[in-house]
Amino acid sequence: MKECNNIYCIFDQLEKRKAMFLGNGCTFQSLESFVTGYQLAANEPQLEQPGSPNFGYFSTWLLGHIDENYGLAGGWFWQISNRNLNDDIKAFDDFFYLLRVFKISVISTKSAIVNSQAHNFSIDGPVKRFTGENLDEPLKVPHTIRWINIANSSTTWIEFLDENNKVFNESWYLDPEEVNDALEKEFGGYLRLL
Repeated sequence: MKECNNIYCIFDQLEKRKAMFLGNGCTFQSLESFVTGYQLAANEPQLEQPGSPNFGYFSTWLLGHIDENYGLAGGWFWQISNRNLNDDIKAFDDFFYLLRVFKISVISTKSAIVNSQAHNFSIDGPVKRFTGENLDEPLKVPHTIRWINIANSSTTWIEFLDENNKVFNESWYLDPEEVNDALEKEFGGYLRLL
């Protein structure tokens, strides 16, 4: 067997030898348990493969890829299980098909610096997303905002970065117009793309 150091390599092997990884009589639920355990134990590079998106984005990417979703909070297992009710074989096939599409999907990003006008609007405006846990703390306004899109999905991820380029808050949207509306409300149209 090939040595595997990331989840994509394991998926390639698992697709060919389900029982070896998931046990005899494996079910789609056993795949979900295996993947959840792997993700909890893995470090970030183990969820990545050059040229493919980080597997951590898969559930949210899937929501923007499929035509009909079964709620926004269930993750990939919930979505695929509901698409293939009581049919583990079809669920496995669907999972590996969707994973192949995800693996070849290109990531694109764009960023904007939060200039002084956007910063001031955020402090004085109607949206108070960056209030700390302690209400006496000053509002935390990002230095930079990064949009992330992965091809074959309408999902957009937004990351809020501090002055050290560290992500301190993030969110995602299924509709690109929702992203624009949310950022307009929070920063008043003062953001300028880099």
